[in-house]
Amino acid sequence: MSENPLEIDKKEGDQTAIVAGVSELGQESDEEQSSTRSENAGRAFRATVVSLVLLPLELFIPKGQTVFQVAFFLPSLILLPYSTRLLYQVFISKEKLERRPRRLAVLTGVLNLSILLFVSLFLISLFFLPRVPRLNPLDFHHPVEMVGHWESEDGAVEMEIWKKGRLVYRANRPAEIEFSGTWGLADFEFLVNVRRIIKGGDDFPFPKGQTWAWEYHHFSDKEIVFLDKKEKIRFIRKRVK
Repeated sequence: MSENPLEIDKKEGDQTAIVAGVSELGQESDEEQSSTRSENAGRAFRATVVSLVLLPLELFIPKGQTVFQVAFFLPSLILLPYSTRLLYQVFISKEKLERRPRRLAVLTGVLNLSILLFVSLFLISLFFLPRVPRLNPLDFHHPVEMVGHWESEDGAVEMEIWKKGRLVYRANRPAEIEFSGTWGLADFEFLVNVRRIIKGGDDFPFPKGQTWAWEYHHFSDKEIVFLDKKEKIRFIRKRVK
């Protein structure tokens, strides 16, 4: 007995629907299998971006705010290795990786490699590049003519200069500062090294722990004439130590 053509068309339509449904399920299954790899690529990119944003912000934190410095630096120290681990998982995974997550993974790899290269070059510079020797004022001359208590003509600055290289510097304007350190005399340069800041630590104009030079014009046992942008600053002896 022959089948009704309508029933044949209905069966063929059902079979087509079943095949389409199975195909859609297969595609959904493939998407679910590739989602873990894609999500790892997105997480790695976000972790790298956040760490790169937090690191420069640390430069704007005032000195002495240790809690805030740690709060910005510690997450970056954790996020970068975390991003690298996720990127490694993306690399070794055999799952499908869509176009956008693939681009994020490549960009994350470039950023992480750039950071690693920068850190490596910095460490190499610390251990292998020649270091510029630091000037120690105590290794230079200490003329007895300079030993004493000196004051600038406008009364803004006082200096106590000692024979064995000790120095005390006081200024009451434009900002009140005071520090102790060491001094020495080179060729037309008065060398000073700041050892201890007594006043004015927040707006201190001189580098602590480093030797800086103040050009002088001439000196005698009665006066010292310094040069500041080719302007002469005259110091007069107050009393002999």
